[in-house]
Amino acid sequence: MSESGFRPVGERSAEFRLWTSTCPTRGLEVHRAWVLPISKIAIYEQVAEGHPENVSVVSMAEVR
Repeated sequence: MSESGFRPVGERSAEFRLWTSTCPTRGLEVHRAWVLPISKIAIYEQVAEGHPENVSVVSMAEVR
């Protein structure tokens, strides 16, 4: 599974990627990333499975 597009990071629109990978010991993992190239900010979700609260935190982030 993979997905790409744009998602909010605060008042800005970030490039968004969602992908899955297979870990030999843990099985299927889902990861997400939000990238603001002009601001030179990249947010990578470090936990497998993708927690909904992470999306809430990122979407409400304040970028200056």
